[in-house]
Amino acid sequence: MVFSNLAYSFQFNAGSEYPTNLSTSGMTFEQKINHVLKSGYPVFVSQFKTTHYDGGMDEYSHYNTHDSLSANKWLTFLDSKGISYIAASVSDEYLGSAFFGINKIPMFDQTVVFNWSNTSFMTPSGSFIYNKLTNYALTAPWRIESSSSETPLSSSSEQVSSSSSAPLVSLIDDFTDGNTLAFTKEYWYIYTDVKDLGESTVSNPLSGKTSYKVVYDDGTGTNNAATIQDFSLVKAGNENDPYVALGLNTKKNGTTYFLNKCTKGFSYRYKGVAHRFHAQLSTVKDYNYHFKTFPSKTVWTEAVVLPSELEQDTWGDEVKFDLNFIKSFVWEVKKTPTSGSLWVDDFYCLGSDLGITPSSSSTTLTTLSSTSITTSIRNEESFVKWNAIENGRSLSLTLEKESSASFDVFDLQGNLVMASRRIYSNSLISLETLPSGRYIARVRTNEKQMMVRLELH
Repeated sequence: MVFSNLAYSFQFNAGSEYPTNLSTSGMTFEQKINHVLKSGYPVFVSQFKTTHYDGGMDEYSHYNTHDSLSANKWLTFLDSKGISYIAASVSDEYLGSAFFGINKIPMFDQTVVFNWSNTSFMTPSGSFIYNKLTNYALTAPWRIESSSSETPLSSSSEQVSSSSSAPLVSLIDDFTDGNTLAFTKEYWYIYTDVKDLGESTVSNPLSGKTSYKVVYDDGTGTNNAATIQDFSLVKAGNENDPYVALGLNTKKNGTTYFLNKCTKGFSYRYKGVAHRFHAQLSTVKDYNYHFKTFPSKTVWTEAVVLPSELEQDTWGDEVKFDLNFIKSFVWEVKKTPTSGSLWVDDFYCLGSDLGITPSSSSTTLTTLSSTSITTSIRNEESFVKWNAIENGRSLSLTLEKESSASFDVFDLQGNLVMASRRIYSNSLISLETLPSGRYIARVRTNEKQMMVRLELH
């Protein structure tokens, strides 16, 4: 029979069924879905679990039967066909398939927003789905769009690489060298609203006739950062709100790098007043630049900016955000608060390697080796002592100040390959289940995280 208004739904349980398993029709599940698609009808996965079909109901035999290998095969297949899917389930029911079903009594205060993204409260299935959405979905095949018709900043036709050899992050600047030159060969700068007839000021001393000193020791004696020091916002003759800002241009000095590789966005550490992070596009003509707002913090805090999170004010023209057209990055304090300071450090591109080389005076990497594992660690970022155990694929982790943290491992495409687990002051982590290759291990607390490159031999 032929229908003009028909769609097919499909459900699967990765812990019980692989895409290549035979269905009741005699075809594999993959073949069956392909048959429907070739017939011209859409398919939608209305529910799937990464566990056994019973959802992990029986705690003695099937509880937490999460199968990441099968789930990855399913999602890779569905993504290749452009098929949407819904995962089950966001609940704290005592099931392996329930995102928060790790105890018979709910583990966390649901009114605390951070708890909903804390993978230490999640089942292996829940953290797998969460990390898929936050680390992988931005570069999934169904999110890749055709490029803008306007000529990008780079004339290269190079595409965002998904090669397994591509690093997960690329450092733009960490100010270790104490100067204002970023690794992109662009200079950091500070500016105020004086050109708009405002009278806002910063206490940074002038370095030359018009430029301000940007990089200072953060007070620890061991770390440098960019700072807008002791500013004061004064509107005066400015028709708009008063402002001060820290900025970094892109491509102005002819350096070759490709910001379209920052598919997972950008990150930096900051402390001080509330502010807006702007990724300013050359395609925006009315100053209505894309931004994300961050609250004030009295301690160093990591800020992560996903491309999908950047928004514009409603007063200007709406322009689609495109990594290709970023002309500058700006950290702006506008209107409120009227005084204070803002510190910024460790600015990263997330998603790939920009192909830029840090200066020789930049942060050094310490390599710990055993017969089975090599790790590279940024020393001054470390709030964890890492040791590779000789003659075995294991890591010994010692938390220096924190009482506990979460630990997980990703491959270089951002796929979670070792589900989040809680670690305490001294923990031994076995990596025996991971194939040889390169990975990113992450330790994080509520306020900070550390990522380390692993190479398993």
